Amino acid sequence: MLLDEFDRLLKSLDESMVASDTRTAHRLLDSLKDLAFDDARLNRLASRELVLDMLSSDKEPDLAPAYALLAVTRRAGDLASQADALMSLARLQSRARMVTQALEAFGEAEALYEELGDRAGIAQAMVRASSALYEGELFAEILERFEPLVGDPEQLARLPPASRHSLLTNLGASYSYLDRYEESASISRLLYEESLQSGTPNSLTRDTVNLANQLLWLGRLDDVEALLDEAHALIAGGQVMERQEVFYWQNRALLAWKRGHAQEALPLFDQAWALALKHPMMPILGRILMRKAECAEEAGELGIALEARKAQVRLVTERARHQARSFGQTLERVSSHARMQSQNDYLRRHGSQLERELAEARDALEVKVEQRTRELERAMRLLLEREKQAALTHLVAGVAHELNTPLGNAVLATSTIEAAARQHREAYKANQLTRRHIDELHANLDEGLVLAQRSLERAAGLVASFKALTLEQASLTLADYRPREVALNMLAMMGRGLRESGVEVDADGMADTVLHGDPGALGQVLAQLIDNAIVHAFCAWEGPRRLRFSGQVQEDEFHLQVADSGRGVPAEDQARVFDPFFTTRLGQGSSGLGLHLVYRLVTQRLGGEIRLLDAPGGGALFELRLPRRC
Repeated sequence: MLLDEFDRLLKSLDESMVASDTRTAHRLLDSLKDLAFDDARLNRLASRELVLDMLSSDKEPDLAPAYALLAVTRRAGDLASQADALMSLARLQSRARMVTQALEAFGEAEALYEELGDRAGIAQAMVRASSALYEGELFAEILERFEPLVGDPEQLARLPPASRHSLLTNLGASYSYLDRYEESASISRLLYEESLQSGTPNSLTRDTVNLANQLLWLGRLDDVEALLDEAHALIAGGQVMERQEVFYWQNRALLAWKRGHAQEALPLFDQAWALALKHPMMPILGRILMRKAECAEEAGELGIALEARKAQVRLVTERARHQARSFGQTLERVSSHARMQSQNDYLRRHGSQLERELAEARDALEVKVEQRTRELERAMRLLLEREKQAALTHLVAGVAHELNTPLGNAVLATSTIEAAARQHREAYKANQLTRRHIDELHANLDEGLVLAQRSLERAAGLVASFKALTLEQASLTLADYRPREVALNMLAMMGRGLRESGVEVDADGMADTVLHGDPGALGQVLAQLIDNAIVHAFCAWEGPRRLRFSGQVQEDEFHLQVADSGRGVPAEDQARVFDPFFTTRLGQGSSGLGLHLVYRLVTQRLGGEIRLLDAPGGGALFELRLPRRC
């Protein structure tokens, strides 16, 4: 009886979690803990508890407990607990926007559930995979994988109600994002009618607003108004999650816009944006900004439109930065977990044999040590390449951000000219052309062309700088180059990160001389030193933030110094900063390879020397001594 009750409550708990009903889920979890009398059931509950903690918090998920739980269940050999642990890990990875890793974990869990004959588990894995694809904005992939279900009522009917509803919701939203509103409206109508019969206020609000959104793009504005009034009454009842209010306010804004009241729609978009930012809800954040920009352009509020477009770029850039940071934080954990699992499996299979080998011959151990050393060297080379790739990704994101402002200004300028020309043409056709119309056209043309020309010249300058830097980094042969130009190009490329960190830069001390060597290697060195200053010297630093470049020729060497006014490096750490994997921010996104890469580039590619000193007045000073001819 106890086993039957445990399984029944566990099924109810899973359905509550699929429906995001965290209050009911927490209550069921407490009841299940009283019935869990062995390690296998405790592990299954621990998996649910990890996900519930994530659903109840807006903080970034901590993946370490999920990896640890997965290792425990694999050692225990219990397939049900292992499948549940994979599900919890995948959901946390999905929240961290590690879409590829999440889909792999969901797939492995689904295979285990199939082996166990657990239909409910298979359904959960399938639904959660669709949610992971949705969070990653992979809408076409959702349709490719799950669209056949819409035409198979029998297979849909076999899914638990909450799982079926969640899967159809993701399908409908994907149709909408791909502008297939008729199909999305059909699914939304079905879900709305089902929620009217048995839905909670929260799910009914969600389905009401979803249907309103699809009908809005089909032009049925009166029906949209009625549905949004229904949703407002549900929200006023106080039993609706705040996340659902985001979609309500977004659709209120869209309705006002489509009814021709663009000015009234703008503050409604702002209200939806503020709510979405609190949780955060990534796909809808970008959608709100895009629609707000379009609405503002229609209302003639070009400044608001420009700010919305810039916010879109910042959002995309921040997501890319977050994904890179998440990857860096989890790389060591994933590697450690995989290595530990591999070693444990090996010991289980060959433990006795290994003991005999160790007792009989020390040579075997030396062979294994040599093999591990080669593996470590290969791993270190791989990690160094990833560090360089991460630096390049950061650089490209900065260039994209810098280009957005002048190009956005140019687009707005041409839009203004187009609008002025259209008004002039209409007045001409109506035989109402006056001198005032001509003066206004000339003024708009002058202002727009000046803005467009200035913006495009700025964009062209940025492209030229980036092209010069790219050519340097791609160079495979030695050449004459000016280190001052390399430094200025790198500062221009990384200017966004420096400005966001409030760092003042001084490069006036760089002598304009010519060296012969590898300019691309010097560019990579300076990029790493700039990034090192932002991440280590100035992170949470309340003092002055200055970065100074200076360089002079002394005999046959060029002495280049990069000094910051940040927190400095403790004396006991200065001798180790160039060691591989040494970092003072372990577990906080730093791999400990940046300065080691700098050391290798300076000593091997540039044929020089580098050392770390205390900067005058506080901070750190990196001094490079480079031969004038490498």
